[in-house]
Amino acid sequence: MVLFFCDSNAGMSPMAEAIFRHLESDVQVQSAGARSSHVRPQVRRVLEEERIDAFGLFSKDLFGVDLAEVRYAVGLCLPHEAPRLPSR
Repeated sequence: MVLFFCDSNAGMSPMAEAIFRHLESDVQVQSAGARSSHVRPQVRRVLEEERIDAFGLFSKDLFGVDLAEVRYAVGLCLPHEAPRLPSR
């Protein structure tokens, strides 16, 4: 699985999740943040304009992700804002 993560899982990481899912539908992908928030309306608007499905897209924290399944993790925030992931 590919995991996009950031601080609040409200903008960049859910957008990256939706775009990645659109481009690589056979690869499992999720996004999460140090804390959950809400997916910003602007994200949904941009995805809709680009005809990318945002169905089922919601903000979640890292506790909502099975980190044992993560093969690649992509941080989308400043290093000092990044949540700490368990090392493997």
